[in-house]
Amino acid sequence: MVANDPRHADRASGHLPRTILHAPRIPATLAEVVDIDLDDDAQFDRMNVAVDLVGVDAARTEFSECRFVGRRLTGSRFDGLRLRDCRFEDCELSGVVAHVAPDVDDIEVGEEV
Repeated sequence: MVANDPRHADRASGHLPRTILHAPRIPATLAEVVDIDLDDDAQFDRMNVAVDLVGVDAARTEFSECRFVGRRLTGSRFDGLRLRDCRFEDCELSGVVAHVAPDVDDIEVGEEV
């Protein structure tokens, strides 16, 4: 085990490292997108995603400072997905397969706080 490495638990004591979560930092005003083209390597910044993404198959897609409210992503597949400061509120995520890129941070899934 590497000293002070937060990715590893202290196996001898059984304690898990403390993880500090931060709420996503999303601007109050976002551009609303109602039509989205999810080609490989697509990037979306500061958007309120107002379109369902059912059955999408995309690679290396990045969403930064985005909000998804009441969206259906049922059965979608994302390889190398990058999410930075994103929030998913009241979304249908059943059957979603997301292989997330290793540098993903500040994601929130759930009801409005």
